[in-house]
Amino acid sequence: MAGWAGTLYLLLMTSFQPLFGSLAERLGRKIVIMVALTTFILGGVCCSVSVNMWMFIVSRAWQAVGSGGILSLTYVMVADLVPPEKRGKYQFVLSISWGSAAILGPLMCGTLVDDGIWQYTFYINVILAMIALLLLAFFFPWPNRPCSVWIQMGRMDYTGMLLMLSSTIVLLLALQWGGYVYPWASPLILTMIAIGIVLLVLFICHEVYRAAEPMISFRMFQQRTVRTMFLGHFLFGLATYGMHFYMPTYFQVINGDSAAISGLEMLPDQLSGPICYGLVSVIIARTGTIRIFVWIGFGLLTIGAALITCFDIHTSLLQQLATLLLTGISTGLIVEPSVIITQHFVMEENVAVATSLCNFFRSLGGSFSIAIYSTVFLHTLNTGLMSSQLSSDEAERVKHDLLLIAGLTEPLKSDIQSIYARSVRQACILMIPFALVGLFSVLWAQPVNVRRPSSAASPTPESLDWESHSDRTLVPEKETNHDTNLSIIESHLLHM
Repeated sequence: MAGWAGTLYLLLMTSFQPLFGSLAERLGRKIVIMVALTTFILGGVCCSVSVNMWMFIVSRAWQAVGSGGILSLTYVMVADLVPPEKRGKYQFVLSISWGSAAILGPLMCGTLVDDGIWQYTFYINVILAMIALLLLAFFFPWPNRPCSVWIQMGRMDYTGMLLMLSSTIVLLLALQWGGYVYPWASPLILTMIAIGIVLLVLFICHEVYRAAEPMISFRMFQQRTVRTMFLGHFLFGLATYGMHFYMPTYFQVINGDSAAISGLEMLPDQLSGPICYGLVSVIIARTGTIRIFVWIGFGLLTIGAALITCFDIHTSLLQQLATLLLTGISTGLIVEPSVIITQHFVMEENVAVATSLCNFFRSLGGSFSIAIYSTVFLHTLNTGLMSSQLSSDEAERVKHDLLLIAGLTEPLKSDIQSIYARSVRQACILMIPFALVGLFSVLWAQPVNVRRPSSAASPTPESLDWESHSDRTLVPEKETNHDTNLSIIESHLLHM
């Protein structure tokens, strides 16, 4: 049952990201992210006081809904507050926050769990979320809406929301169960995949042909660069999430490291991305050039993928860390710059949805990645263990608890480690074609310079000819006064 807490969290966090983006366009960023934070806080409180596993799973799922909103709207709020040429600097702060949390979170929470006070992990989340909620309430400006929130809610595309959530949840649940709980060829998994695809087709048809005010404006997908960036995010998730899923365990099985040490060995991957993007953001602010960095990122990711497929039991720790440094740098060059490019090529009223879709497609690719990599890994591992000197019972125990390999005696231990390393290599080979396809796809992105001229005209959606404006800077239909937004927040801070 414990696995359900993590499964539902990832599933619902991914599924609700586009929904929160659509709500933010209708109701305003401030009220929606405050609702998301409140949901996250209530879920964290319920997790900390859970009296049984069922209560914990439900509370964790509730918290995941709020987490999806927080993840999708933080970049949107940066886009509202600052102009494109300065956006990279502020997103660098977000990247440092994510990187630091990815490192400190597991270490801190692991220590609390080892001490038997796991509830404090959720208390920390609740306190930090409450601080963020108060800061937003007092310092983030309220939007000027032409009509009330209730009128906006009455115009929402509830049918589209239901179809979107249903199709995403069914497909992701099939990916989570396939190969683990049920075989991929089982009737249940095949039926769930078929139902998910049907619901997705119904959602697209409803949004395009029936919805008066659709949840997602498919006009965005008519723009070549936006399609390219969405595909790039999906392929990035497809290439990297599976690798990140297996590398910490790889360090424990092959190097004999503890869970804490294996987490520290992921530092080159986790920290190099934000640091690299911080340097790149300075260049973007000064030159306005951004597309080239996404190209370089996918190129480095391809090289890193090729190096990972060379790992074996004799690979030095230095080579392993250098390879992770390369994949981390590629993350910093791909994720945030491609979000800025996407925001630059959509109309102002679609920025929140487009940003949320970037995160959604990346997470969706990650779900496919873990499912595909796990299938290849388990098949190779099962084949290797069956041909090893282990008995069938011993092989079954090792398959379900890979850390038992450390307790084997030589030369059997080295043989099983080689089987495990070969299984990881076979799974990570998939990174190479995924990264190459990603590189090929982003090459089709149109030229863009984020240093937009102040005297540029603002095109309307009906008159905008996307393909004929491939080399100019896009200005949204509704001009956002970024300087005014920043000055409002600064005045609040000065009068504290």
